[in-house]
Amino acid sequence: NKLWKDLKEHFKYEEEYLPATLGNVLTKALKLAHSDIEQEIEHVKTLLSESSFEGLTQHEMLTKKANLQQAIGKLCMMIEEHAKDEDVLIKLVKKATNK
Repeated sequence: NKLWKDLKEHFKYEEEYLPATLGNVLTKALKLAHSDIEQEIEHVKTLLSESSFEGLTQHEMLTKKANLQQAIGKLCMMIEEHAKDEDVLIKLVKKATNK
């Protein structure tokens, strides 16, 4: 929960302070990326809340485990790609503003 809370604060900060620098189109893209990540986090949270293994066969447990691993892997990839995109934006802004 702390990670999710910190990430939401990070998104809120970017969405509040970057529009003046990035403009409408890039801010919209940033918000869409944030929304996609938030949706995937909710998906993972749902999978985790439904992850009781009690009474499942070994095959069902392995399937549930694989689904959880896949969802968590996808979320990690989305966050890493988003961070790389943000780094590129920051470098371009710095270059454009000579900072």
